[in-house]
Amino acid sequence: LHLQQQQQLFHWHVANLEFANAARAGELSLRHWAQDDPYELLGAHVFTTGGNSRLVQLLTRDLPIFYRCPVAEIRYGHSAATANGAGGGGNGGGGGSSGGVTVVTEGGAVFEATAAVVTLPLGVLKADAVRFEPPLPPAKQEAIRRLGYGRLNKVALLFPHVFWDASVDTFACVMSDKERRGSSFLFYCGAHTSGGAVLTALVAGTAAIAIESMSDEAAVAEVMRVLRNIFDNKPPQQGPQQQHHGQQQGQQQRGGGEERRQGGGAGGGHQRVVPDPLQAFVTRWGADPYSRGSYSSMAVSCRGAAEYEAMAAPVAGRLFFAGEATIHKYPATMHGAMLSGLREAGRIHYAFARARHGLPPREDDLLTTTAAPASLEPPAPAPPAPLPPPAPSLAHVRRLHCLGAGLRGLFGRCEPDLEFGCFRALFGPQEPGQQQWAVLQIDLGCIRSRSKVTATGGGGGGRTATAAASAAAAATTATPSSVSLSASESGGDAAAAAAAAAVAGGGPHPHKHPHHQPHPYPHPQQQQRWRAVVHLPLPRATVEQLWCMRGGDDARLLALSSRLAAATQNTG
Repeated sequence: LHLQQQQQLFHWHVANLEFANAARAGELSLRHWAQDDPYELLGAHVFTTGGNSRLVQLLTRDLPIFYRCPVAEIRYGHSAATANGAGGGGNGGGGGSSGGVTVVTEGGAVFEATAAVVTLPLGVLKADAVRFEPPLPPAKQEAIRRLGYGRLNKVALLFPHVFWDASVDTFACVMSDKERRGSSFLFYCGAHTSGGAVLTALVAGTAAIAIESMSDEAAVAEVMRVLRNIFDNKPPQQGPQQQHHGQQQGQQQRGGGEERRQGGGAGGGHQRVVPDPLQAFVTRWGADPYSRGSYSSMAVSCRGAAEYEAMAAPVAGRLFFAGEATIHKYPATMHGAMLSGLREAGRIHYAFARARHGLPPREDDLLTTTAAPASLEPPAPAPPAPLPPPAPSLAHVRRLHCLGAGLRGLFGRCEPDLEFGCFRALFGPQEPGQQQWAVLQIDLGCIRSRSKVTATGGGGGGRTATAAASAAAAATTATPSSVSLSASESGGDAAAAAAAAAVAGGGPHPHKHPHHQPHPYPHPQQQQRWRAVVHLPLPRATVEQLWCMRGGDDARLLALSSRLAAATQNTG
């Protein structure tokens, strides 16, 4: 390829990146724009026959849905318990308007409930189109401000017959002008899934913004111009053939101001005529008042998963948030939005089930406005946890305990130089002629303690000693000076485990129920879940190799285990 053609191909891939993020490339965080890549689901991409709306129709069957009823205001937390941020989720399971949620529509209709799930698109939240009373916590407002929310638009065309290669699902077009690189750069072929000769042109980046100010006729004419430059009376060009690999994807390359066929679907020298479309539809998601954009992205000011976790944090134990902008593993996807809804359904069920059974609210801040993911600023250093009683046999445990608390505080104060999956890394100073080192933090999530609960007088000292001993046992399987395993009481379920990672916790807090009597064996309500965090000093080159490794966190952990022969207790 000539240099000009290489540049055109490069800009096509930039347009594809802008399509994936619904944002212009210059608006994306260079460090975090692909923070969800380690969690990408495996398997082939497919088109759903009849469209994804069939799934939505199935999920919403028999649900009461009120149309033409836009929300104007959401009021929550009117009782003293919720107003002071203590979290009323556990005390009001039976309802009551004073501790519930009131939704007021633009038409004046009022809906009242014990709790509410907010699935407003991020663009609506950014525009303050719905008023919250009292206002949302500052950390959630900051996450709304930081996250990106751009546009991807489409032009769907119905033709009287199929004039493209029916064996391909997609074909692409490379533009000669980089300013128009996202204009009809990719086409979806819907002949096999829609029941008609349908082509859908994707419009990304700057072109996605420009198309919203165009009329339908002008937008369709621009897409038709691209198609006719590809298919109408254009014999195949001579020269090296280039195949853009994709899912049965034929590639077109545009050179010298015109598109030319470069891959599957060329049909040899057969000349085809593009007919006028029978029907056309142009999306303008940025102008839609109920969306104001397409989907979220990591903007320049973002800090990784922290923004998505802050978006998912419940407010006052009554207001729960779901949607693609609340799940850091699968943002900007339909399955991510669905999984976030299931997450909040489980969270609500758990919160109010405790009240129905006469149990007190959870004590790990899962349902309060001060929940772990709410803070986007570097947290203050965590105070050291209570240490075990001084004794020669526990000196090693005490040293590891202090080291773990210091390392957690270090990662709490400093923004990591590299963050991927459950790994965070801080790079050390670079000395000329010497190998640069890094400290790697691995968050293994919550593990359940299977040892005896040696509670003494309702205090937490016994659990502290047990956790510290488990840390020592795990650490000494490798080099004691190179590995520290710190555990802190969490109590959260698997869905809340990742959210709790932002809390730089020390050891477990004392038991808050002084009437509780000690028992020598674990009781179902006494079983604790501990957050396991491993710190390793590694060469920077090794950390970067882990970052580039395929296979996700499991493959990285296996590689580290093989390298260091390190094992952690009770983590599988």
